[in-house]
Amino acid sequence: GEAKELTPEEKTQREIENRKKITEALRAATKARNKEQIQIALATAEKAGGFSRDNLDIIAAVQAFNELNELSDEVRNKLVADMRKSDPMSADYQGGGNLYLGIFGLMTVLVIAGGK
Repeated sequence: GEAKELTPEEKTQREIENRKKITEALRAATKARNKEQIQIALATAEKAGGFSRDNLDIIAAVQAFNELNELSDEVRNKLVADMRKSDPMSADYQGGGNLYLGIFGLMTVLVIAGGK
């Protein structure tokens, strides 16, 4: 069959279903405390958009990810450096398209703020 244009209503409906699936994936990954799954789910959520930073599932996932990571200073510094490279306002800017922006940027900031 030919792909027909989605109506705005259908599009919205699809986005809602999509977010529901991503939310379920986030919850499952968080519950399983599977770092890779959490990372993938967060990246997917970020790509899909429509998730707010104060979304409780996002916060829980980020928190679990941080705990699982318990980033060493070295890794943390590298992440911050990577973020700066993808931040146009930064002197280290090397071009965007870095996954660690958005939610991951926020996540890194949280890691640093809560760092030992």
